[in-house]
Amino acid sequence: MNIQSIVQLINAGQPSAAILQLKQLLAVNAKQAVVQQLLGVAYIMTGEFKLAEKHLRQAIKLQPDYAEAHYNLARLYVDQKKYNQAAIELKRVHSLREDWPQALFLSGLVAVASKEFSSARHYFLQVIQRHPTNYEAMCNLANVLVEQGDFEGAIQYYQQALEVTPNYSLAVLGLASSYAELSQTEQSYHCLKGFLENYPDIEVYTQLAIVCKDMGLVAETEQACLQAIEISPTTGSPYRLYADAHKFVSEHELDFIKRGINQDNLEEEELKQMYFALAKAYEDVACFEAAIQAYDKANGLHRKAYTYATKKDLERLQLFRKAYSKDRVDKLKELSNDGEDVIFIVGMPRSGTSLVEQILASHSLVDGAGEQSIMGSMWSYEGAASEAKFQLKLLDKSFDVRKDLGQQYLQKISRYRAAGHFVTDKMPHNFWQIGQIAAILPKAKIIHCQRHPAATCLSIYKAYFSGVHSYAYNQAELARYYNIYDELMAHWREVFPGRLYEIQYENLVADQQAETEKLLQHCNLDWENACLEFYRSKRKVTTSSAYQVRQPMHNKSVGLWQRYGGGLQPLLSCLKIP
Repeated sequence: MNIQSIVQLINAGQPSAAILQLKQLLAVNAKQAVVQQLLGVAYIMTGEFKLAEKHLRQAIKLQPDYAEAHYNLARLYVDQKKYNQAAIELKRVHSLREDWPQALFLSGLVAVASKEFSSARHYFLQVIQRHPTNYEAMCNLANVLVEQGDFEGAIQYYQQALEVTPNYSLAVLGLASSYAELSQTEQSYHCLKGFLENYPDIEVYTQLAIVCKDMGLVAETEQACLQAIEISPTTGSPYRLYADAHKFVSEHELDFIKRGINQDNLEEEELKQMYFALAKAYEDVACFEAAIQAYDKANGLHRKAYTYATKKDLERLQLFRKAYSKDRVDKLKELSNDGEDVIFIVGMPRSGTSLVEQILASHSLVDGAGEQSIMGSMWSYEGAASEAKFQLKLLDKSFDVRKDLGQQYLQKISRYRAAGHFVTDKMPHNFWQIGQIAAILPKAKIIHCQRHPAATCLSIYKAYFSGVHSYAYNQAELARYYNIYDELMAHWREVFPGRLYEIQYENLVADQQAETEKLLQHCNLDWENACLEFYRSKRKVTTSSAYQVRQPMHNKSVGLWQRYGGGLQPLLSCLKIP
């Protein structure tokens, strides 16, 4: 029994065997720093963190300049997400061995976890300078550049990582995502396709399916999903993406989804996505009772991941009523033309916001920015302690302060439009921010999309959202949230009369040309036939409406909620329908 053989056991992934031998050595001489340090490493591997910390600290006590012990203690703290303590240990490591690549790499990871992206960038660059073929450092550096908004720089390092390790899936996923952020969707598509020619991978096939969906390539979306399912039948997202893309015509087509659901030991995350797929398939074949049962199961599983209380949104409603009361708003003076080329499209999700943006973005003078969180995050840019304090004080701010906030928004949205063009921001939940928009961008246009309340809520309930919509996964909670939205919109109409342009989804699908003409006229845009043929646009659409906006206008979903009958009773009993 010697140290070298014990190290071999640890390297071979046999920590329990190593611990037995290390304890024997420790019984002979407890003051061997190397034995204490190796025990700490072995206990990290077995997940016994208290014992790991005890032995690593003992190693450091015996030998204060023991760099490996400090490094492994930092690793332990990273595993426990104690990033401040990890940074302290790593600082000591760097003072002892400043050129140690593993320690520099770990410092980069700690900096990322602490959102100190400039420091992370420095550490990963240091690793690459010392080891030019360290593809993990390249990929992590690229991830940091993405966080800093430097997508061109990120692409460079993702490509370098793939040159070193062509089968590195994390790099190609990052590369595809960066291309997508730059609206270079075809490059995103081709890099994923090229990778998969040589290296089949479940996550890459799934990402390819998403890119194909965004591009409107239905057949390729389906094919990518089926290949992903073949590789990993227990992964739920390919089933859901396939169902979203595919039009089911008979019940026997559902069998592969049922087989997926009936597999043993499925994680809830995978199961709920399969239930969303099954529900959509049942709706396609007009089995509405089975569809709502599947949607209830999917949403019930999804709801577990979120904490939601209607009370908080009721409190938020009262906050906005107070912050933008009629008396306060009447004192607001429009002193600038800021925002005259910005078009906000607001409303509940699934109310037609994507359709309206697609119509407008088909115009030669309009660029669609999609769903942007800029306006909803404005309070944090201004340094306010909370959204509530920001909203309550915004109308009391000087003209210069409000103008500066408006300019910040315009600067951030400018990357999504060409010079001289209008730009749309279709974040639906900006309906909360209408008072704020009026205060900082007095000439911005606000389009409010409306749809029958039950139709809107059902469409939300059927959707698997990628962002946080914690109100959406329970019928009664969803109805109450809709009621809050409806009350807030009534308030905005009262305090900003004539400021909103309201478009009804059912009217738009019934008389597309007339409604489109009125919409363009309101936005000061000349008529262009392309706005009627919005479905021909090649622009990327990343919302759950991606397929619908690539089809000619139709009224198939109008009144669909009525076919669900008693399955929607929990929703309808709480929903205030005019």
